[in-house]
Amino acid sequence: MPVDEGLLTAERLADLREMGLTHQESVVYAVLLSMGPSHARQVSERANLPREDSYRVLKHLEAKGLVEVVLGKTSVFVAVSPRVAVRSFVSKVETRSEELMQKAYDLGVWLETIKHTAMGGEEVVHDSTSVRVFSGNQVFTELEKMIREATKQYSGLLAPFTFVSFLGSQILEDLVSASKRGVDVRIITTITNETSESVRRYSRVLPVRHHPAVSQGIRFSIVDGSVAVVALTEPVKNAEGARVLYSSIPTLTRGLMFHFEEMWKESRPTVQPLRHVRKAPVGFARYTTPEYNAASDVHGHGR
Repeated sequence: MPVDEGLLTAERLADLREMGLTHQESVVYAVLLSMGPSHARQVSERANLPREDSYRVLKHLEAKGLVEVVLGKTSVFVAVSPRVAVRSFVSKVETRSEELMQKAYDLGVWLETIKHTAMGGEEVVHDSTSVRVFSGNQVFTELEKMIREATKQYSGLLAPFTFVSFLGSQILEDLVSASKRGVDVRIITTITNETSESVRRYSRVLPVRHHPAVSQGIRFSIVDGSVAVVALTEPVKNAEGARVLYSSIPTLTRGLMFHFEEMWKESRPTVQPLRHVRKAPVGFARYTTPEYNAASDVHGHGR
């Protein structure tokens, strides 16, 4: 049973176009969804399109993740479920929203430059922007620069992958250098079996604490109590998907710092000394604190 033509209103097709589909892609996806698994010829007949056009549109929809292909003597096309399609639409909208946000800030800088130049001032005003969104490698370049220039304090809720991924290696080394020159460095992370050895190593030179909520909640860094860097994504293997928000807005920075202090109180040192029982009776021996059994290869070692 093909889709009721009354449902394919101009308004709904326009909505699908806003989600990134062309008019033909919108019609073909809706038709295929109503038909179930079908050949290109059948879709062509139902959508009232030339067969070549239908096949081309189906391949475009496949590339967009909205159509699956079952290979055989002749290919059978299957529309993904509406739930999957909606997730795809939402993901694209979020990406587009972040791109527009960055463009808006860039436009603000450009407009300020025009105003400043007209007044005979400096043309470069980028540093005066209170909120910026960075993506890709720039995320790590900017954060590393901020850490290298820090003079007083660094407080951070770092994702577990920071301690095992090459993406976090330079940041951690920069924090070690900052600590050596007198910067008050404090780090909270969630210890996993994968990160335990790396955390143990860095805990010997940096104050690192464990809190299980870090892996589930917001992650951020605060430098010198004035600049906050908030993670918008969690890239593990490469920098391509990295996005962060940089802000010097005092209320945001203070709020995040308050949150950090509360979590610091609730967290536990990642390196725990072994407890010894002098002249313990048979059957008793040294032991580690129960809360840290999940990462026993880290906890239980002294500095």
